[in-house]
Amino acid sequence: MNSLDAIIVDDKNMNIDTLKALLERYCPTINVVHTANDINTAATAIHQYRPQVLFLDIELNGATGFDLLHLFQSPAFHTIFTTAYSQYAVDAFRARAADYLLKPINILELQEAVAKVEEKIRLADLFRNIQPRVLQKQKIALPTLEGIKYLDCEDITHCDASGSYTTIHTIYAEKILVSMRLKECGDLLPPVIFFRVHHSHIINVNFVEKLVRTKVCRVILSTGADLPLATSRRDQFIELMSRK
Repeated sequence: MNSLDAIIVDDKNMNIDTLKALLERYCPTINVVHTANDINTAATAIHQYRPQVLFLDIELNGATGFDLLHLFQSPAFHTIFTTAYSQYAVDAFRARAADYLLKPINILELQEAVAKVEEKIRLADLFRNIQPRVLQKQKIALPTLEGIKYLDCEDITHCDASGSYTTIHTIYAEKILVSMRLKECGDLLPPVIFFRVHHSHIINVNFVEKLVRTKVCRVILSTGADLPLATSRRDQFIELMSRK
């Protein structure tokens, strides 16, 4: 990954110097472009340098790091708190901090925090390239318990594994049980828009409404279906959604 511009905010210069030295030695992707001792100087520096990472102390000469964050409604930077106080951890994560490091800073924890930010930035870059696509009409024949069901692929929203069977969901709120395993069913579907997000689920990406990036990512369809996205399939899914 390319270097990430960072600003360090701490009311003690000794802490700033220590963190700068650790970053320089153990986190070579971090480029410290400015430092600040108070929230006013920090706010000015953030507007000027537009950092990707903010290393932020909490208690700052009568103010707090949270006061600084409140000045930015939709910050473009990722915050890593660095503090000697553990009691602010819940508030820090409510502020959507990337991480919360206690002083004296542990080198491995610092590296892990930087790696989290790098991953968030990498995924954000992938999401920016997502473009919608439209499926050409294609009909498939599926064996059901009652006979053969003919479906337009574009009408299928997603498929769920049901043991030796597969449940197919359509835009008409149908649930069709077919006597095929999910893999066999997936082999019939055009791969340009059907994607196996999980060992138990295949989706029609034309119905993807959003991807929720939690500890276990989830794909939300416009039908309301909420399906898990396997970690091993996440990058491939994002790349598929990014193709024009």
